[in-house]
Amino acid sequence: PFARQLQPFDGLTSPLRGSGEARAAPSLAPGAVSPEALPLEVPPVEEAYGAPSAAPSDGARGGGWRDLRDAATLARGGGGAGGGGRRKRWLVPLPPGGLALVACCVQLYPASDYRHAVLSPCALLVAEVLAQEGLPRGRVGLRRTLFLCSQALKLVTPSKRFMPELHTTLHRLLAASLGGGGSGGGGVGWAGAAVRPRPLSFATLGGSYCVATAEAEQASVDEGGALLSLVQSLAELHAQLPSFAELFAPHAALLGAPGGAARLPPALHAAHEAARALVELRIGRAIAGRRPLRLQRRAPVPIKLLNPVFEDDFQPGRDADPDRERAQLQLLKRKAKKEHKGAARELRKDGAFLAGEREREKRQRDDYLEARGKRAVQIMQEQEHAWKQQKKVKRDAAKEL
Repeated sequence: PFARQLQPFDGLTSPLRGSGEARAAPSLAPGAVSPEALPLEVPPVEEAYGAPSAAPSDGARGGGWRDLRDAATLARGGGGAGGGGRRKRWLVPLPPGGLALVACCVQLYPASDYRHAVLSPCALLVAEVLAQEGLPRGRVGLRRTLFLCSQALKLVTPSKRFMPELHTTLHRLLAASLGGGGSGGGGVGWAGAAVRPRPLSFATLGGSYCVATAEAEQASVDEGGALLSLVQSLAELHAQLPSFAELFAPHAALLGAPGGAARLPPALHAAHEAARALVELRIGRAIAGRRPLRLQRRAPVPIKLLNPVFEDDFQPGRDADPDRERAQLQLLKRKAKKEHKGAARELRKDGAFLAGEREREKRQRDDYLEARGKRAVQIMQEQEHAWKQQKKVKRDAAKEL
């Protein structure tokens, strides 16, 4: 059912189908106008993403992965097929297939992991696309950029990471909507409307999407409400950062600028005021919560007193404690300790004396046994010498005979 809902919305290929087939753009409904007739110019798909490449063969990768590759090449400043190798002037967001893949990855995998085999490359791709200078061209590009910013916010919310590309992109969009210009070309304006903002629909991100004249005001209100909601969510997420006041001071200046809300439809005045109040409140709390730096937090060390203390009636053997019972108890304890030490000293002396006696007795016994062994060896040697002399005398007598 999910794959059935994410059908290709324009001439691009759906990333969930995995085929290179393209669908023709639907016919315009009665009362609808083409994208070229809108106040915000919408470039064709070939101009924004380069000329479409040849259809892949059977078994090749789907068109969604090719769209991701081409969008990443354009984000780095290179021209894809037909791009001419020059740097684009407008912010080129991801195509619907790439946005669908990013949304699926954010929903399926845990975004709180420090490193993830899928979400880490996905976050790098999102950051690289948002790091482009300039503003999105046309209403469809603006909606794709806002959708990509919402997915980037979902990526960093569980771990409360800071993504500078998301921060600067929202600041550029906010400056273009409230200040009338930005750092990359055409401003983003909102038509006057008296309706309530609605969440952006994924079906409105296709290149063939066109807005009827009666719904143009509602679409402008939806885009402005999504932008202000993203600014509020980002401020709530990074409210605990030490540099929150410096990071969101430009946003507060844009939201609190005189005449800035006059460029918005009346339906967005409440959301604009809520965003301004929230950012200013968080900045005030961040500044009020700061504390001056201190060299050290430990208690100061008192200076040593070098003047000795003298007592006129000092007695060496007398305790100066006013409680006599406690003084007597301490005296008995000292005596018992002294006796204990004396007894231990006497025991050590007795042990040393006994060890010396045992050593002396052992030495005497060893000397006696050694002398006795030497005497026995001497007797045996004398007997052997006498036997040899007798044997020699007998041999000499035998020779004489």
